[in-house]
Amino acid sequence: MKKDIAVSLEILASTFSCDVPNNIGLNQYAKLLSKYPAVFLPHATDELCITNKYRNIPLPRDFIEILDPLYKEAWKFVYDLEKTVKIIEKYKEDKIEWVKK
Repeated sequence: MKKDIAVSLEILASTFSCDVPNNIGLNQYAKLLSKYPAVFLPHATDELCITNKYRNIPLPRDFIEILDPLYKEAWKFVYDLEKTVKIIEKYKEDKIEWVKK
């Protein structure tokens, strides 16, 4: 994940013609953003390229504002999917029991 964050920061730094954070800063970004799947980072990077108003690297908070709703939506999808699988399994069990009778 740290490599993915570094790539995102490099893209943003190049876009805004500013410096990337040093290793300490990169470690802090990685620490704060590590709970989010790396697959969401390109979307957040694109959004930040569009919405960032100043020629500086967006703060971790800016990433989190974009990533958090995606993260919550993904977990809701997983929860709903698990719930649906349980309903289907219950239906299959009930149908098998009904056929056995």
